[in-house]
Amino acid sequence: MKHESVALSFEAKFRFLITHALWADAQGNADRYYAYSKKVIDIFKSTPKKIPYNLSQYIVYYGNLIGAAMNSMRYREAGVYLNELKQLSPLTKNDMLRHKLFYYNSHLTLYYFNTLGQFPGK
Repeated sequence: MKHESVALSFEAKFRFLITHALWADAQGNADRYYAYSKKVIDIFKSTPKKIPYNLSQYIVYYGNLIGAAMNSMRYREAGVYLNELKQLSPLTKNDMLRHKLFYYNSHLTLYYFNTLGQFPGK
């Protein structure tokens, strides 16, 4: 697929976007990586019934989006996405998902505050 418009199903759009995100990341193009990572999250948000069945991937791709936002110096957006990631907690129905969400939340939050040099007080 060379054009997103050819991807008609959720799965096709998802595969198209993650392939192009990976390619942009491999090329070191932080802006394109961010744009495609955002589109991955956006297709999930536009089809919310897919989220519970793909929650593990959704958490990972949120992590990718936050990392991409940080790498392209979109710090405000990264903060918004961190808050959205934290809101996924009620969807985690097993220990594996709770641990994955905790891992992504904790290391990305540390990365965010370390990069900005702003650490919340006690």
